[in-house]
Amino acid sequence: MQLLPRLKTLSQIHLKDFIIELPLLTVLQSHPVTSIVIEFLTDWVLPTLLELDSNGLDLSKIVIKHGSIPGQDGEVEFLRSYLAYGLQMKEVFLPDPNMSEGLSFMKFQGLSCLQLYLDEAPVSLSWLPKFIETHPLLEKVTFSNWNRGSIVRFLSFRHSLRSRRRKGSVIP
Repeated sequence: MQLLPRLKTLSQIHLKDFIIELPLLTVLQSHPVTSIVIEFLTDWVLPTLLELDSNGLDLSKIVIKHGSIPGQDGEVEFLRSYLAYGLQMKEVFLPDPNMSEGLSFMKFQGLSCLQLYLDEAPVSLSWLPKFIETHPLLEKVTFSNWNRGSIVRFLSFRHSLRSRRRKGSVIP
């Protein structure tokens, strides 16, 4: 930490395989670095971010490189509060698309990649075109765990997306 104040032209700090604690983030927040990249959003990172927020520190410098959307409704609200304070996420993995209706109203700053896990259970992708519209930096949507039912749902989604694109409501 004694070296950090001397590195005034640093533009990014990447924390990978690192225990992220409040004192470290507090020091990093006071540095003029434009972004603090945390490799993975994990259960042990979230409480530290909550502490950071409760101490009045800005979360807009923090970029989560890979994040998975929690499966419980309470956890989604927890994440929504972080996003409201400027937390950015580059890649989001959605292990349960059935909870995606609430996700369609969330705005992920800086989102460039979305991965959806499609299982054999019926899943609606009707929320996805609107989600894509609200994320202009989104470049890639990956569908994983394909099966015959997944293809049928994907074709329905693709038709919906094309219809919206013709109307001019989806960015090409």
